[in-house]
Amino acid sequence: MVGDASFSRHYKNGIESAFLTAQMAAETSLKHGIDAITFRTHYIKQATKKILYDNRYGRLLFKVNDIFSAVPILTHSHFTIAEKTDSGPAKRVRSILWNMFTGNIPYKDIFKISLNLRLQLSLLWTTICLSIKRIFTWITQVKQQ
Repeated sequence: MVGDASFSRHYKNGIESAFLTAQMAAETSLKHGIDAITFRTHYIKQATKKILYDNRYGRLLFKVNDIFSAVPILTHSHFTIAEKTDSGPAKRVRSILWNMFTGNIPYKDIFKISLNLRLQLSLLWTTICLSIKRIFTWITQVKQQ
């Protein structure tokens, strides 16, 4: 079985899954044979490693994205950084978002990009600055009333 009936990437289309699993099935049958034990030891092992293991990272990334989307200051921090033109953190934020939603690269690679220290420090600093700005704006509004 190939495609969505076999293994599928988290939130990704069945066409890619069908291609990957068909490729793995063809490699298994050509290199090792077509019996059930061979498929269990080669095809299933490879598909599990390549797709199911990667899906763990995908589920984690989408959970984190859901949390960040639910907290306005974190969303604002990400957009503030992403809007910068050529900075390293801006490129990383755009790359993370683009690749999460297009499935261009494995989720594990996206996860590694997201752990970049410079990106994390930039997000932290931007969040702190935006929080301070919001506090001062709120204080100013309270004083005006």
